[in-house]
Formats: sequence, structure tokens, C-alpha cells
Amino acid sequence: MKHTGTLITWIVTGVAIIAAGLLGRHSAQLGRGVSGLLDEMAAAQQEVAQLLEAQREDQAAHSDVVEQLSAAETQLKELRAELAAAQAAAEAEPEAEPEAESTKKAKAAEEKAKRQKQARGLQRVQTGAMVDMGYGTFFDERGFSAEVQAEVRDSLVSYSMEAQKLTQAALRKGRPAKEFKRDMDAAAATLRDELKEKLSREELAAWDEYEPYADQYMYENLVDGQLTMLAPKLSPENRETARVVIAQEVAGHLEALENSDWEYNAQNFFDAQENALNASVERLSEIFDAEQLAHIERFRDIAVQQFRALTQE
Repeated sequence: MKHTGTLITWIVTGVAIIAAGLLGRHSAQLGRGVSGLLDEMAAAQQEVAQLLEAQREDQAAHSDVVEQLSAAETQLKELRAELAAAQAAAEAEPEAEPEAESTKKAKAAEEKAKRQKQARGLQRVQTGAMVDMGYGTFFDERGFSAEVQAEVRDSLVSYSMEAQKLTQAALRKGRPAKEFKRDMDAAAATLRDELKEKLSREELAAWDEYEPYADQYMYENLVDGQLTMLAPKLSPENRETARVVIAQEVAGHLEALENSDWEYNAQNFFDAQENALNASVERLSEIFDAEQLAHIERFRDIAVQQFRALTQE
């Protein structure tokens, strides 16, 4: 399955959300407590000084001034005791030192690795769904045990992810189509070597017969879903015919691109799909009436519009 996940309008994407939080420090709270106590002490000391001055000015101090002075001095002693306790607590729990730059980098690298792992997991799930579209019939026909089917499917998912990687790199940068095909064939050969260890000789022969059509079967399933959404007024019989014809043309045009002397890049990739859709409309025009053909033409026009928009980005 060479082009899994690359056909536009049929790409499934996912988003990973990373959450972060903030922690307060008890030492900061203690710092605010000490500051408040110092302010209270300063106020108390000022009050004591004012009372003493009043006592000096009035040698015949009234008893209420004496009582106020005594109360103020007592309050000052209590505040001093509270301050000492707060300072001792602050010293017993020192503030954390600023996080080292190396620690920050390590945490950032760990977070990046976590996000990449999540993305790979999501990609594997999505690719597995595409593999099921292409090889579900093969699994059903062969009647594998659950264990063997899981092993074969795992190999197919890994191969399809490698094929996606090669395809996406070529679409981004461009490379000679034949070089691209060489690398894709090498990946396919690696897959077959793995399957030799998991399948009997008879099962491997059945695989060799099925594999050339796997992409087409996947495209048939993808196109069927898109036709249901974008051409809902097609009759069931015509939708079945259309999905087979379009899948055949898409698979054929992409294979032709790989075997050509052209550059394998996004423009040529989307052009191949546009040409495949045009060829499909031409073939179906010989089968469908004007009303049913109009739905296929509209489907083609929507896809082509998306292809062209992407090549302009």
C-alpha cells in the first residue's frame, strides 16, 4: 500500500494536546508573613515612642497613658517573638534554587519525545485503518488465526508507515520518480521477507496474487465513502461502478508516475490524480445518463479544486 494517507480529501489527521500547571512555594508565603510582621513592629515602635514622649511632657502622667504604654510594650514583645518564629521557619525551609538550564533542556527534550510518541501512536492507529481497507478481504479469504493475523497486520502497518514516510518526503522535496520507486520496492521486499517467516508457502503465494491489487481495494473503500458524502444522489449500482472505475484509474495513474522519467513531487502527484478523475469521468460517461454523470463531474471538480489549492500553498 504505497500511497496510504496521501490522497487528498482522504487524509486523516490528529491533534495532540499537552497540558501544563504552576506550583506555588510555601517559602514565598513565609516571606510575605515576615514582611507583614516587620510592618506591624514598626507601627508598634512608633506608638511606644509617641507614648514615651507624652509621658515626658506630662510628668503627672495619667494612669491611662501608663496602661497604654504597658500594653504597647507587651504587644511589641509578642510581635518580636512571632518574627523570630517566622524567620526560623523560613530558614528551615530554604527557597528552591532556580532550575538549571540543563534541567530545562532535559525536560523540554522529554516533553518533545512524549509528543512524538503520541503522534506515532496516532499515526499507527490511522494507518491500521487504511491497512484494513486494503487487506481486509485477504484476511477474510485466508481465515488466519487471530495470532497470525495480528502479526501480519503489524508488519503491514509498519511497511505502510515507511511507505508514507518515503512518499511524503518525495512530495515535499521532489526526486526522480524511478529513484522513489526503487526505495518503495526495497521497502516492499523487506515486508515480503518478514511475511516469509509468518506465512506458509501456500499463504505466501496467495499474498503474491493479492498484493498487486491492494492499493486499488483501499482506493475503492476510500472513494466509496467520499461518493456517499459528495455524490449522495448516485444510485447504489452506479456508486459501486464509480468507485471501482475511479480506484482503477487512480492506482493506474500513480503507478505510471512511479515508472516515468518525471519528477516525483506534489505537482505531478496531484496532476496524476486529476488525470485519473478525468479519465474516470470519460469512462463513466459511456455508462451513466446525464443526470447521474453530473454527480460524478461535481465529485471530480471538488477534488481537483482541492488538489490545485494545495499545490499553490
